[in-house]
Amino acid sequence: MIFFCTGLPSPLVEWCDALIARLAQCTIGPAEVVSANTLEELALVLIKSRASHLVIASRLPSDGLRRAIAENGNPLIVALDDPRAALQNLVTRHGLDPVAATRAVAGSCASVLDYSVAGNALVLRAEQDGRDPVGTAKAIAQHFGFDLGQVEIAHSVDALAEIGISPMPGDSTTWWDCFEGSNREIVDGALEGYIDYFAGRGLSKIVWARDLFFVGDDPYQPATRLIDITGRIRNLLFGPYIILPPGSWVATVVLGFSKEAADITYGIEFIAGPRCVSLCRTSIRPDGNRIFQATVVFTIEGSTDQPISLRISNERAAFDGHLVLGSVTLTLHATGHAEIPHELQTALGN
Repeated sequence: MIFFCTGLPSPLVEWCDALIARLAQCTIGPAEVVSANTLEELALVLIKSRASHLVIASRLPSDGLRRAIAENGNPLIVALDDPRAALQNLVTRHGLDPVAATRAVAGSCASVLDYSVAGNALVLRAEQDGRDPVGTAKAIAQHFGFDLGQVEIAHSVDALAEIGISPMPGDSTTWWDCFEGSNREIVDGALEGYIDYFAGRGLSKIVWARDLFFVGDDPYQPATRLIDITGRIRNLLFGPYIILPPGSWVATVVLGFSKEAADITYGIEFIAGPRCVSLCRTSIRPDGNRIFQATVVFTIEGSTDQPISLRISNERAAFDGHLVLGSVTLTLHATGHAEIPHELQTALGN
């Protein structure tokens, strides 16, 4: 059998993964926890795994996987949490650096929005369900049809606690308060829009700081420094490769130029997925302006390959000059999420 569990990469969803596997073992036999976010990844898992039962753990679930789960009527667990708790989990427990963790959490926030309103989903919220692990475990067992008594369920919860698997994080408030400086600005810009959405205030603006982008000539270097444009026509900057919700987006790109770089033409393009499908493209010429702001509009459909990136290139060879990215601000103008689902309104407990 296959059991699906998705949510932000927080302690709650990891506890759900492990609990489902343990409950399955108590009723139908050993179950393996594997990761799959797309139908293609799910197919590969089914081919490679020798396990009779699988727990599919998804942190960046695709729209195609969601439709397949809904069409087949598979029961689904959706674990919602404060994005900051997910960030803390990735940094402190999994050892990700804050920038990589921010990319992962922002993409996960965008991915799970539609899953939370699926008719076959049991939606769990950390502030409520994470504080009652036995009661939550009982609800999960009933959702998947595991015929287990209260004592067996409580024993499974205790067994996970003994090995350090808990649905609640440590002192996230203290950790977050100590998370300051430039890293805090990067996280705030990328995640505050989703925090607002989960609290029922609508999806506010998303700001991608330059730390999330890469230098075109050196994709392992963050675009936090001046980018030399000297040389042939080429990609100068790329990133951040983050999933966005479907809808019509307005992006404001702020760039700075040296005197020599302010007199040539540049291409600004938003692209989607690993095949770099163009969503929109425009050319800009600063005409001597050292600070230039470009505004572009693009649309993301449910079928659009993800993640999304900005690509900036020079459109003719340059003899000298530098540019620097200020920030990218994204505002959603049209979306299918007109009404905020109650599950998301209460995800943060407010």
